[in-house]
Amino acid sequence: MNLETLDKLGLNEEIFQKIDSSISDKDLKEILKRDLKENALSLITNSFKASLILSGSIVESCMLSKIYDLGITKYKPSATAKKDKKVTDMTLSELLYVVEQNKIINTQTYHFSQAIRDYRNLVHSAAEVKKGKIKKITESDAELAWGITKKIIYDI
Repeated sequence: MNLETLDKLGLNEEIFQKIDSSISDKDLKEILKRDLKENALSLITNSFKASLILSGSIVESCMLSKIYDLGITKYKPSATAKKDKKVTDMTLSELLYVVEQNKIINTQTYHFSQAIRDYRNLVHSAAEVKKGKIKKITESDAELAWGITKKIIYDI
């Protein structure tokens, strides 16, 4: 592992500057930077499950930050929802719906982000077993999630 490896992954000063300029909460900025570093390290060490989970966490944090910046604390979490739900109680899928509806991310990024959503709960081994269809998390899965995560950071 060296700076060239990290730069090839897109973990560089540019992405950290983007976080600094687009995330208003100081503590969250530091958490996101830490998680980005850990995610890159997970990719380098072939820890693909860890990378996918971190990608989901980073995306969720970015979405929450931007929703809060708009002053939104409650929102209907889907087109069919009958009442508002607290943003802090929303799933990643619901947060993605809110940011897409409020034009925080474009429709294409919204759809790409749905790929990460399914992997978010894999931190719980029981959820991984229940999903059954996911036999092995591959390098390409983790790289796809990493790419989407970076896209979201640059899009917000």
